[in-house]
Parts: sequence; C-alpha cells; structure tokens
Amino acid sequence: RFDLGRERGLWPWFLAFTSPLPTHGGQLDMEVSITTSGPYQIWTRRLAGKPMTSAQHGRADGCVAERFGPLEVRLTLDVVDGGIQHESAGFFLCLGPVRIPLPTRLCPCIRARVVAEGDHGVHTHVEMLNSKGRRVMWYGGVVEVVDARLTP
Repeated sequence: RFDLGRERGLWPWFLAFTSPLPTHGGQLDMEVSITTSGPYQIWTRRLAGKPMTSAQHGRADGCVAERFGPLEVRLTLDVVDGGIQHESAGFFLCLGPVRIPLPTRLCPCIRARVVAEGDHGVHTHVEMLNSKGRRVMWYGGVVEVVDARLTP
C-alpha cells in the first residue's frame, strides 16, 4: 500500500487535472511493472488501479531521462545511505527528436528515494516541490518485488 498526498493550490490542482494519478489521497494499492524495449525501461505504475506509464533511459551525462507522453524530466542519480536518490535536473517538451527546455522557474522539483526493504521489498518515496521549495504532492510506500527479471 502506498500513501498519496496533495496540498492545496495551483500545482496540486494542475497535477490532479493533467496526471493519471488518483485525485484522492490516502492509503492506495500500488503495483509496478518494468519491461525493456531497446535501450528503454518501460515503467507502468498502477496506483489505485490507474495506470501511469513512462519510458526511462540512461544518458551519457549520468542522468536518467524519464518521459511521460510529450514531457521529459532528467533526473540525477546518486547513491546515498545505501539507497538510490533522484532529483530533477531539467524538464523538456519533446516534439519528435527535438527537446525544448522548459523554464526552471515554471517547473517543479522532483525528489525520489528508493531503498531495499527486507528480502523482497523496495521502499519508495517521491515528492514534488514547487519553485519555492514547498511540497505539493507526494507518494510512497513499499513495493513487494515479485519477479526481478526485466523482460523484453
């Protein structure tokens, strides 16, 4: 089970309106499946039954690019205290192969942390902050690893 929360304001409203995340918060069922397609990992998250799919790939600069439809976020990747930590390093509008950088002051900051929990679990925490550093949305909990193989 995952905990999903949103604050009040323009960003949370915009996220609720445009994202496939559930509009209500609280304790929700979470399922994640990861497959590969060429150099990409296809992540399908189901939070309370609502799917959210993205494609991730590593970049030469050490960042991970994650694309949700026409929006791409670049995430730093660091190992901190035995876990993996990500922070957004830029947002881009994708038009075919063209990446148009979006102004930093208009973009949220995404922070994520993933840590192994026991033999078959992964504790995940993701939060989005506005340009002033105020948390506007978050989700987190433990995902049980059922099959650790990436399938083509």
